[in-house]
Amino acid sequence: MGLLLFLLTFVSVKSQVIVTFTEPKRMDAKEFTPVTIYTKSDSIVKGYGFLSAINYSSHAVRFIPSKPSKKIIEQVSWTSFYAEDLIKVEIEYKSKILKLFPVKPKSNGFGIGATHLYHKIYENNSVKLFCHVYGIPFINKKKCAYLVLKNGEEKAGQIVMKLSDKPKKMPERAGNFFDDCPKLQNKIKAGEYQKSLKGLISILDFYDISCQKHN
Repeated sequence: MGLLLFLLTFVSVKSQVIVTFTEPKRMDAKEFTPVTIYTKSDSIVKGYGFLSAINYSSHAVRFIPSKPSKKIIEQVSWTSFYAEDLIKVEIEYKSKILKLFPVKPKSNGFGIGATHLYHKIYENNSVKLFCHVYGIPFINKKKCAYLVLKNGEEKAGQIVMKLSDKPKKMPERAGNFFDDCPKLQNKIKAGEYQKSLKGLISILDFYDISCQKHN
């Protein structure tokens, strides 16, 4: 049985770790797609990379500066850019450019509370709506770990649900994120919103218009 060997060389910036690995199962070069990384140190890095989970707790982008010359890679040196050190990541997926942002969700009791990279799908003056992109398809509007981040808060509330094209009411637990707006919670409990992406956005818009005071 082959062993996975890692050689770690730390550079001056915490967010960048050079990793050389030898993988007994060969790696397909297609895993590296065009990527642009914007760091908190005001640098912009362009090349190729893919998302990876670090100990199932946080995200990193595995980055290489140029496209692999071979279809199958047996050894490669990459740079890891950790989510908590980034402003955003633009990564190509199926001929589309997805913009991913670092978001720290509230802990759900299972130790899931580290910074991950999420695809932003909607925002208004009060909240931003993200979809988890690791472990499920990048854009899967049927089932997604949705995160709602209110302006001024550091952590986002998370709800995992399978959206439906058929008329079904939004689950009451969706109202847990809006304890500062009882009238919105009552509307959710009354079944006024459909269990769909459109219904979820309608909730966010009601919160923005009827529950918040803007300057």
